[in-house]
Amino acid sequence: MPNAKGYKLKTNSGQAALVVVLFFLFTSIVAAGGLASFAAVELRSSGVLIKSKQSHKFTEGVSEDAAYRIISGKNTPSQFSYSDGTLSATATVTVIDEDSKDVLTEGAQLNFRRAINLSMGKVYEIEFKFGGLVGEGGIFMQNNSAIAGNIHTNGSVAGQNSPTINGNASAVGTISDPPQVLGAKTEGASSVSMPVQEFVMDDWERTAEEGGVYSGSCPYRPANGTMLGPIKIPCDMEIEGTNEIIMTGKIWIAGDLDIENSGIIRLDPSYGLKSEVIIAHDPSNEANKGIINLENSAQLLGSGTDGSYIMVVSRNNSAETGGPKTAIGIKNSSSASIYYAPHGKVTAQNNIHLKTITAWRLEMKNEATVEYEEQLSRVKIPALKWAVTAWQEKP
Repeated sequence: MPNAKGYKLKTNSGQAALVVVLFFLFTSIVAAGGLASFAAVELRSSGVLIKSKQSHKFTEGVSEDAAYRIISGKNTPSQFSYSDGTLSATATVTVIDEDSKDVLTEGAQLNFRRAINLSMGKVYEIEFKFGGLVGEGGIFMQNNSAIAGNIHTNGSVAGQNSPTINGNASAVGTISDPPQVLGAKTEGASSVSMPVQEFVMDDWERTAEEGGVYSGSCPYRPANGTMLGPIKIPCDMEIEGTNEIIMTGKIWIAGDLDIENSGIIRLDPSYGLKSEVIIAHDPSNEANKGIINLENSAQLLGSGTDGSYIMVVSRNNSAETGGPKTAIGIKNSSSASIYYAPHGKVTAQNNIHLKTITAWRLEMKNEATVEYEEQLSRVKIPALKWAVTAWQEKP
């Protein structure tokens, strides 16, 4: 009925307010239920993640224990297990050959399983994938020099006269013509790292020094038939005439190495398929020392088994630091398998036949040739101690 002012009373306003309140209450309950459900899912997921991580860490620990046993020479059963509450892991050690082992560790916590595979070896494997792998200093070829195999440089490739590359050529910089490239030519390529890290070469030097240090007159001129290595020579070393040296371990020359005329360093036949290293490196004078020269008919030969090489390493850094010196110089009929100067310049000239060159800069001229061999893709350098060579988490 009308009130004193003539307006009708809104008798349903209380009901409308009640509906609104109930609506928001219902919405809040639903939202809270959703959040609770989401939280429950998150908690379950978090629990799964925690258990998975616990299983991984436990498996990793047992895997590391197996590696430690092998490296330290402790007794290592072919299979052993550890457990802690609901966590468990079993390591299985498989002997591949005298220089390699495989360690498979399988762990579990309830239904959460992890597996880690370690490859271990007493050899350091190096992959030389190119006839020439060169750093930022680039490659310069002239006359009738030739490379039979693929090359890469983190610099540029230039040439004069009629040099050829019988393979693919890639460069971070440019590739001129000449040289004639018979395969694919790629400019603006990605940079490629050197295949041997500095700490590995440091370890090779330590291994050589642990074998003994030469204490005679300098420069050291070993007599014909000398069995040499592992050893550190704390000065220059020279091999002349027809002297032949048998290499029985790593040789670190803290000076320069000169091999002239018909001098030979030959790897002992007991190496079989394995290879070995000669390092020239004077840590106190890297810009001027650590230089290797091979002239005339000088030779560095493997064990006599295909795939065995002597790798000559110069750690001279003159070229990389803007200096004039050549880290490794090879000329006339000299030959060796692997030349490695990651911070220096390698020059190859006259009638020489090489297998692979890795350097900061490479210069070739006259009839110098590089003929890459597929065996260089897996060069095995012996190590005194076991080490992990590969790690993989298996599905």
